[in-house]
Amino acid sequence: MKKRGFIATSLIYSFFLVFLAILAGLIRNYIANKVILDRFNEDAIYGLNNDTYKLTVVAYDSDIKRGHSITNLIQNGSFTEEIPHWWTSQGNISVGKDSASPRARITTFAPDSYIFQNVSIYANRTYYMRVDYIKDFNIPISVRVDTENLQLMRTNSFTRSSMNFVAKNTVDRTPFIVGFSSEPYGTPFYVTNAMFINLTDHYEKGNVPTADWLDENIDFFDGTISYIIEDHYSDDSYEVEVAGAMDYKRAFLTCQGQNGNWTNIANRELDTTYDAESKRYLTTVKLDNITDDIKCNVRWSK
Repeated sequence: MKKRGFIATSLIYSFFLVFLAILAGLIRNYIANKVILDRFNEDAIYGLNNDTYKLTVVAYDSDIKRGHSITNLIQNGSFTEEIPHWWTSQGNISVGKDSASPRARITTFAPDSYIFQNVSIYANRTYYMRVDYIKDFNIPISVRVDTENLQLMRTNSFTRSSMNFVAKNTVDRTPFIVGFSSEPYGTPFYVTNAMFINLTDHYEKGNVPTADWLDENIDFFDGTISYIIEDHYSDDSYEVEVAGAMDYKRAFLTCQGQNGNWTNIANRELDTTYDAESKRYLTTVKLDNITDDIKCNVRWSK
């Protein structure tokens, strides 16, 4: 009888311990969930009381901490240096830097004539190509890379044409062709701001930006740029560190609001400090009282 009573008491005690363990777990979960909920409510209340704006910072000849870096694989894409880095096809073609602005002036007198640069492409990677051009005639003209074609429509003012594509083949040296046509065109065709970017090398899978987004947010550049895009509340201050490329010492900041209005920090020269370890100059972009979607450019000089 005593043995049975001992077993019953042990069972009751065991159940009591299990109950306490379950109760302790429930209390811990309640406290953890309440902390998360309180934080969420605080953020939600803060968001309701403060407007949120998009801030974009693009740095040329420099790197942004926490930013993305992208490289234009085309050299002298704006034709500011006459036509170095560009080659002409075997057809009868006239090409040169136009005097009106940094752009190329192309005229052909034989079919299948064009200018080009050699680039490397890799299968299954996403690429972005773009040009700004004037083509005030009806003869079809295209920009080509391997099997991809960017058709240029008729226009009497500078127009942007761009596209993303996934490369089907791996080719070590394939021509990036500008101005291809199966017919000669004696009327000049003008082109500038040629860009070709391997997006897969710079973005995680599934996060590659669209051509429309790149058209709107990334101005033409040679070489490599770095950029960062973040959402910020109007009452928050914002800082981002930028490191200039080797031998670049002076940084200049220009910012533009959503409606094209320049902010009061436009054309401001930033203070830079020399970092002996990296042998580069550093600067910090600081913004306060953000009241609009803002895009800022940081440009460096030697």
